[in-house]
Amino acid sequence: MPQVPHIPGYTIERLIACGGTADVYLAQQDSLGRDVALKILKNQQHDLNFTRRFIKEGKIIAALKHPHIVTIYDIAVTDSGHQYIAMEYINGGDLEQHMDGKKLIPDEALAKLKVLAATLQFIHEKNIVHRDIKPANVLIDQDGALLLTDFGIAKLLEDDVKLTKTGTTVGSPAYSSPEQVQGLAIDTRSDIYSLGILFMEMLMGKNPYQTGVYATTSINHIQMPTPKLLGPLKPYQYLLNRMLAKKPEDRFDDMQQLLNTIDNPPNALLLSLKEAKNKLLKTAKPMLAGAAVVLVLGGFFGWQQLQLSKQTLALLTTAEQRLAKKQRVHPAGDSALYYFNQVLSLDGGNDEAIDGKQQLLSYYLGRGETAYKKNRLMKPIRANARFYFEQALLVAADNQQALKGIEKLEQRYLQLAKKATAANQLMRPKGDNALYFYTQALSINKNSVAADKGIKSLVDSYLTLAELAIKANKILTPKGQSAIDYYQRALQIDKHSKAAQKGIASLATHYYKLALGARQKRKLRTMEIYVDRGLTVDPYNIQLIKLKSEVAKLSKR
Repeated sequence: MPQVPHIPGYTIERLIACGGTADVYLAQQDSLGRDVALKILKNQQHDLNFTRRFIKEGKIIAALKHPHIVTIYDIAVTDSGHQYIAMEYINGGDLEQHMDGKKLIPDEALAKLKVLAATLQFIHEKNIVHRDIKPANVLIDQDGALLLTDFGIAKLLEDDVKLTKTGTTVGSPAYSSPEQVQGLAIDTRSDIYSLGILFMEMLMGKNPYQTGVYATTSINHIQMPTPKLLGPLKPYQYLLNRMLAKKPEDRFDDMQQLLNTIDNPPNALLLSLKEAKNKLLKTAKPMLAGAAVVLVLGGFFGWQQLQLSKQTLALLTTAEQRLAKKQRVHPAGDSALYYFNQVLSLDGGNDEAIDGKQQLLSYYLGRGETAYKKNRLMKPIRANARFYFEQALLVAADNQQALKGIEKLEQRYLQLAKKATAANQLMRPKGDNALYFYTQALSINKNSVAADKGIKSLVDSYLTLAELAIKANKILTPKGQSAIDYYQRALQIDKHSKAAQKGIASLATHYYKLALGARQKRKLRTMEIYVDRGLTVDPYNIQLIKLKSEVAKLSKR
């Protein structure tokens, strides 16, 4: 495990992933008590230009709000020079782990393609190219939803039309477009190519372009023809050909055109059936041709029913195997629940599948109630009341017992928050304070009016405490009970609080005026003290920064 750097405001629990450019840790954000994925970049501490670009581009990516994009909570550089990103922690693994060299059912692959294409269309409309589409950058949450992550090499189109310098490549070579591996100018159509590679891998269970040698893989993207899909995968050949065209102009114009084609495809499958029928008519004797067609069509439904029974039995057997492995509802496409649902999509009244889902439901509801009674509300991970009730809802989204269980959790946290407020435990101790409990309630129900009001009341409480501290002339001291401490806590809770921002600005102005008065009386040391105090309040105050420079010049005379 790499040496763990100290990131103020976060408690690192364990390493999640280790890469060439960054390490990712599971951490807890101290102020809100929530789990985050903390991505800490390597070997960039002394590159000022990189740091500026990192912050600028990071803020733009953080502003993207979409249900299938991992949320970024914070992006900054520590005093020691570590660049980091704190983002939403997704504990369901990624698409690479989910596939694990296996083929996906074509309908599942197509559904995933549509989700990712729509998500990329969203970021392309913001003039951003992702440039690193690959299975490992597609996370899967506990509900099976896909979330796109790692915009680490994303780039704004409007900032740099070329996007790459000559001879420089970015992205993962196994999924890079021909223009990308050659270091040529790229645009949103490069993401279409990378998504095409991912789609092909979902269908085929492998990436034929990928080799163990970087150069060979790159050459394959430039020279190797689009792989041919066989058997039931043939209808998807048209999509693959367009997405993996060597020249960008031969691909879909954008993701929206790709989505439109998926929803209204060329009728390749019917064309194949028509060719098969014509072949039958040509090969059968003329007088028997009609009878042969009738025979084929007449026997179709009996054959179909036999195949359906075989498929159902195979799915039920697989579901039982997954239960034995404790793969009850996860992973999303390879669990007992998944196969029970597949059976019910073929045979809606299948008793074995219905009973199987009921067993899953009873298991999770029972565990949820037990965890609630033992006060295991949100921890430990994957063994708490919330987890169990949410798993039950994956089995049956309208189950009233599970819905009431979730509601009970929200109310429990609201009660704990009120109790902590009454005990003046607004933000401390860690994991046992009003802010933590209100935040937990919001994580359960993001529309909780009571939790929103509670958090606002905490901000108001700190604003009131700050005003009282100012009246008592406790601006910077004592530590933890000063006006600046209270304003900063208010901003920790609500970084957009105008009242707290105004309060800090007022304190900075107060010290600025005192410093001006000291300058007028030629009391250089007193002036310096007031300037330093003002900068302690607001390190970015332009007027105080100018006075600081002036003090330095006067001191040299």
